[in-house]
Amino acid sequence: MTLPFVSRRVSRITSIAWVLLAACASEHKGAMDAGDGRSVSVRVGTEGGEVKLPSGHGVTIPPGALEDDTTIDVEVVDALPPLPSGYVAAGDALSISPAQLPLAAPVTLQLPYMGAPSAVFRLDGPNDTTWELVTGATFSNGTATLEVTQLGIYVVARRGSGMIVIDAGGESDGAIDASVVVDASTNDAGGDAAIDASTMDASSDATVDAAVADAVVDDDAGTTDTAPADAGVDASTPMEVLNVDFETSVPDNVDVGGGVLTPAQGFANLGFGDTFLRGPTGNTITITFTDLPAHAAISIDFLFAAIDSLDGTGSFPAGDFFRVQLDGVTIFRESFANAIPSQIQSYVPAPGVELARHEDLGFSGPGGYYTDSAYDFGKEPFFDRIPHTASSATLTFTLEGMGVQDINDESWAIDNLRVTTHTETITPLCSDVVSTFESGVDGWTQTGASVFEQRATGGNPNGLLYVDTSDNAITYVFAGAQFLGDHYTHNGGELRFDANMLEGGGSAWTSASQDHGWVRISAGSDYAEVDLVPGDMGPSLASWTTYTVPLTAEAWGKTGSEWRALLSNVTEVRVCLEGLYGAEVQALDNVALRCEAAPTNDQ
Repeated sequence: MTLPFVSRRVSRITSIAWVLLAACASEHKGAMDAGDGRSVSVRVGTEGGEVKLPSGHGVTIPPGALEDDTTIDVEVVDALPPLPSGYVAAGDALSISPAQLPLAAPVTLQLPYMGAPSAVFRLDGPNDTTWELVTGATFSNGTATLEVTQLGIYVVARRGSGMIVIDAGGESDGAIDASVVVDASTNDAGGDAAIDASTMDASSDATVDAAVADAVVDDDAGTTDTAPADAGVDASTPMEVLNVDFETSVPDNVDVGGGVLTPAQGFANLGFGDTFLRGPTGNTITITFTDLPAHAAISIDFLFAAIDSLDGTGSFPAGDFFRVQLDGVTIFRESFANAIPSQIQSYVPAPGVELARHEDLGFSGPGGYYTDSAYDFGKEPFFDRIPHTASSATLTFTLEGMGVQDINDESWAIDNLRVTTHTETITPLCSDVVSTFESGVDGWTQTGASVFEQRATGGNPNGLLYVDTSDNAITYVFAGAQFLGDHYTHNGGELRFDANMLEGGGSAWTSASQDHGWVRISAGSDYAEVDLVPGDMGPSLASWTTYTVPLTAEAWGKTGSEWRALLSNVTEVRVCLEGLYGAEVQALDNVALRCEAAPTNDQ
């Protein structure tokens, strides 16, 4: 059974663990029982509507998403197949059906969770046993929100395994009152595992594996508490090493450069405090850390204000780029533009990051012409669990570029800065996508070929894609559906394929940009392209050669956020196979998006 999602209130943290506080399932089951909060059915028409449990979780359907009036069911699901290795459920799974219902527009799900979620998974329905990772969710106050184009069974998950203490009372000083122990690897509260803790206090010899518990939990008032360092909890929980709101002072380990504490004006309505740390372009804020706890990663959470006439990537005065470095290594560098619409801003926000764009938030540049923008970088994945192990660290923020100007002309600010360490990094679930052409063309299509077919022999090894490009048109082949959609989990991996010129008799095709091995990845109108096969003619005659290119922003000429936006919504992958003027036959095999670069001797 799944961990009963029976209470979102936390009364206190006990002194022996970060304790997830909830009522015993037997006491609060009625709040989620079928017919009394565990399921709901609503007839929804083409005008859209909401189908939600009393908890507020369910689905919001926009106008036009349904073709006809349809009964939409939302139900808590107890029996689930095991989640992928390393993940446990963070809340109840919801079945939102009919699962195969065609949707003309995305719908918005609201899913429950407790603690620190890290992923959302989906099943097609009750007979499906293979979980699919779903990206794009935002997490806030016990609800994960995401847009999807398929209904089904969804659950929020978090990293970890082991035991979690569930406290039903927590009224006494440090005592665990009426608690049960839940095995988080199965989310099953076994009777023989229950602890009679009515007299247990913090000095008792209780062992709690808190690998999946969170270092920070919400209490009654909605604030956050952090367990003390001597709480006796497994060190896999995050530890806060800096938390500063810049309201009245700056910590000693923060060098503000030319920055000043400034009233936040309109930014205060967007989650910023009354004041923030503001600096001119060209200013660097440096934060030093010493004696950090043992860790494998660092997370940075802060609000960013882009103020007045920042010029983006453009040429006047020459661009403004916000750079964040950890120990001298750039982890973020993107341009920000606040002036005229024709200016290029390279930064493409992740879901939930953008708080305001081109709004007057109280800072007016020359002539009151320019506007402001605001971003919640605590929701930006680039700043989540950055690999780091040293006991000291130097974190720098700067807004740089050739167009550095006075603070009254353009500026930037940060606020509510929080830095935490983690003993675990997050490894996204990823599976290689490969076309080996062992049986059929595997969904691939073409333009410009006179013969396009799969052949069972002659490949590297076995089957291959046989493409006669002798017609006059330039020949392109297009990847099948398995290469489309969200492939950002392949970021940092590689694209590779094997190529062979089976027959050739013409001179080299000399197109400067689109010859054999030129590859384009598109996301709508945006795209990136590289030439994997050097030279004009392409691969050697009658010989297989493997070509690879890293799936990184740098290799494809994109910024980090541009690359993320592209790879998260791939709409086309095309490969040019034109190597010669005149007759030629090309073969393709083992086309792959790989999660990690694989060694090869043929590059």
